[in-house]
Amino acid sequence: MLDLIVANYGSNTVSVLLGNGDGTFSAQQTFATGNEPRSVVVADVNGDTHPDVITTNGGGSVSVLAGNGNGTFAAQQTFATGPFPDSRPWPDVNEDTHPDLIMINVLSNVVDVLLGNGDGSFAAAAHAPPPDRGCGLPRSPT
Repeated sequence: MLDLIVANYGSNTVSVLLGNGDGTFSAQQTFATGNEPRSVVVADVNGDTHPDVITTNGGGSVSVLAGNGNGTFAAQQTFATGPFPDSRPWPDVNEDTHPDLIMINVLSNVVDVLLGNGDGSFAAAAHAPPPDRGCGLPRSPT
């Protein structure tokens, strides 16, 4: 079934509408995120096989909401990034079997790498200048 997840910039939440399998959706449920969520990524970041929701937030953070497996989510965990992050899911940057996150900071010309701990949490962001070419990530405007 197809579900919808929408970032609600003005209310600092995400809306989750579960698909009914017939082209209709259940009533929305909202879950708190960081300030000004801009984008949503769905991935299993804690290894429990349930989809988790990751939002990039305008205030320079990323929020992770662990999925409970029934369409609901635990309270957010927030991790600091550079300003205005734009998320790119990355399965495992350092090959430790834990999902990692890469954030492109569109205004600061920096890439943040958040290494996953395997439990849905992430180490502090490591900052690096973006590569010139070849990794598949878009460069931020200069």
